[in-house]
Amino acid sequence: MTKLPPGWASLPLAGVARLGSGGTPTAGNADYYGGEIPWAVIGDLNDGLTTNTKSRITRRGLENSSAKMVPVDAILIAMYGSIGKLGVAGVEMATNQAIAFAIPNERVLPKYLFCYLLSQRSDLDRAGKGATQRNISQTILRSWPVRFPADLGEQRRIVAILDDHLSRLDAASSYLEAARLRAHTQMKALLLEAVPERGRYPAGWRAVRIGEAGEVKLGRQRHPDWHNGSNMRPYLRVANVFEDRIDTSDVMEMHWSEPAFEQFKLLPGDVLLNEGQSPELLGRPALYRGDPPEVAFTNTLLRFRAHPDVLPEWALLVFRRHMHAGRFRKESRITTNIGHLSSSRLKEIEFPIPPRVEQEQLVAKVRADLDDVERVRIAIRASDGRAQALRRAILGAALSGQLTSQPRHESTDWDGRTETQDERT
Repeated sequence: MTKLPPGWASLPLAGVARLGSGGTPTAGNADYYGGEIPWAVIGDLNDGLTTNTKSRITRRGLENSSAKMVPVDAILIAMYGSIGKLGVAGVEMATNQAIAFAIPNERVLPKYLFCYLLSQRSDLDRAGKGATQRNISQTILRSWPVRFPADLGEQRRIVAILDDHLSRLDAASSYLEAARLRAHTQMKALLLEAVPERGRYPAGWRAVRIGEAGEVKLGRQRHPDWHNGSNMRPYLRVANVFEDRIDTSDVMEMHWSEPAFEQFKLLPGDVLLNEGQSPELLGRPALYRGDPPEVAFTNTLLRFRAHPDVLPEWALLVFRRHMHAGRFRKESRITTNIGHLSSSRLKEIEFPIPPRVEQEQLVAKVRADLDDVERVRIAIRASDGRAQALRRAILGAALSGQLTSQPRHESTDWDGRTETQDERT
């Protein structure tokens, strides 16, 4: 921790705010839901002013649960999953138990505390614990150190500087998001154009099912008895398979008998598809090109091994098209927001087979077009990374007293009204 600037103090969060968390009325009780009280969950937090919530509860729901009303300007902090995601209550509202609220006292301005906690997000996330769903406790939050100028005027000045810089970054981020959506739309259009819908195949194309175009196989199920053994071999799982990319940074191993390994061993040209995934990403495919070598796959993945008249690269295009068109989703079984695609259902999905020469031509053309789009997407990601790094640097500098040498700035209230430093003095 760096030395405090002159006139600054450091206190635990509980020393500058009153903390608590919310609750959830009994699910399914119609008397508790659909009322006049906004009820925030983590999905409602937007790192800014929170005025609308997807759900509302009744006064009876509030009184018969651990949910609590929080006032305007209370800071809302996600404690589960998206740890450190923030909101600021724009109206009086209640929250569920996954959100902590911090009601600032006279030592800190609400907007200063919000900005400070925003600067702490990465550290808060690292402080989270838990194997299945990571979370951060109120005990940790209460003791979290908050550095602040004792003078409220200095806090206003810091907030004014941040308003100026961060609003520009927000505008840049909006442009980048619009560019990202355009690139995604262009990629989807290229895939849909290359692989038309069934019934609109060009003359000379054969219309078959996936199970007729190649062999479909579900991977091997994992078992605790195989976590250790004399024949440890690598395997790929759903966490390794992204669209048109296999991530080899975290390849796990388990014990295989030689017959089992040969049965589930991947060969270059095999296409892997996610068996279980969020519905919009179900069937996300990647082509195995031999890296990592000598590797098998588990039952979170499906393997497609093309017949001789089908190019593996063509199969990859068909599967990418089906994913983006929602075709795999139509065949899925949904459990707890996760879609599952069985091998039997996958086999029955339509699969067009152009003549081999035409497959080669289409693959080459679409690959070149998709590479152009991917270069744009890479540039967008790089720009977004720089913007996020700059945002962190600005927050860190401002909230350590390094940017308050400028004489005059405007400060934006939560409702968008602005006032200058001169007007406040």
